[in-house]
Amino acid sequence: MIEGICKELNIDGGHIHNENGNYILNKNNEKIYSDKIQGKIFGLFENNHINFFHSLILQKIRIKSNETIHDVIVPERKDLKDIIFIVEHLIKNAFELKIHRLLKKEN
Repeated sequence: MIEGICKELNIDGGHIHNENGNYILNKNNEKIYSDKIQGKIFGLFENNHINFFHSLILQKIRIKSNETIHDVIVPERKDLKDIIFIVEHLIKNAFELKIHRLLKKEN
């Protein structure tokens, strides 16, 4: 779902950040850019579709999803509810808030 949102918003990637918000640098002291889902999530942040903490939570969801798929771990019901809530929030931030009726000019 996150991949689809990124595609719709033309997010092709982003720079990788640590949990303090600093860029992660390669051995040449350059910012690391990724076009994988990890980079795309940070791309949502870098393009002001979500805030930094939202991007960190989405990274945790990405990791948990990979563990679930590859290690056949059954996530807890509470975790699934939290994930749905966060993704709903992403959809609202990315698509609905910018056209919210309160942002429209009054006549």
